[in-house]
Amino acid sequence: MNKFYVYEWYNVETNEIFYVGKGCNNRYKNISDRNKYFKDYISKNKVDVRIVKFFEIEEEAFKYEAELTKQYRQQGFCKCNLIDGGYGGYSKEWTEEMRQYMSEYNPMKTDFQRKRMSEKNPMKDSKIAQKVADKKKRPVFINGIRYDGVIDAAKEIGVWENTISNWCKRGYDTKGNPCKYIDEEQKKYTIHKTSSKAVLIDGIEYSSLREAANALGVKDTSPLCKALKANRPYKGHICRYVNQQPS
Repeated sequence: MNKFYVYEWYNVETNEIFYVGKGCNNRYKNISDRNKYFKDYISKNKVDVRIVKFFEIEEEAFKYEAELTKQYRQQGFCKCNLIDGGYGGYSKEWTEEMRQYMSEYNPMKTDFQRKRMSEKNPMKDSKIAQKVADKKKRPVFINGIRYDGVIDAAKEIGVWENTISNWCKRGYDTKGNPCKYIDEEQKKYTIHKTSSKAVLIDGIEYSSLREAANALGVKDTSPLCKALKANRPYKGHICRYVNQQPS
């Protein structure tokens, strides 16, 4: 009995093939373990799935999956396949082909999405735009040194603009030095000693994992912590603990 097969998902109304895959058992019916483009497509269209060909050897199924996907792509199909197939389903490595494909079919680049984002962009409101601009131009004091604004302070110190804003909001920087906007009173604060290790992100030092995560704009520190322990980049940033020995 042939155990492996190649299947394809298609649009019932247009017959467009939007996804090709390789599987066994009931894999072809599964819709939960799919990429976001697949899930978005099936939520907006009437779709169905069919098995195209059975195989006794898994490698042959992978090979046919790759050939069929490539063939369909040349016809403008398989928009929900991230790669040409033949990799065993999921690939952690972003090839140049994948980058080009994701750029071409990125839903955020469609005319509809661009128009929607433009219409709903709060910066289109002149009052809001001016308020944001004025906020960034407000002079700040970082450890007693005056800067003409958040942008200037960030450039001079070598941190993100959001980091300067966060320092001024809470009243101190990562080393416990006072920080404030020029038109506000200095906030009272207490520095609590912790056992947190200092972290370097692209050569910039942060006193803790939480501080580094805030600078990167992420709430969950777990992925960053794993990257630090594995001594590997996180979201394209070089990350390591201060005084960390080379692996």
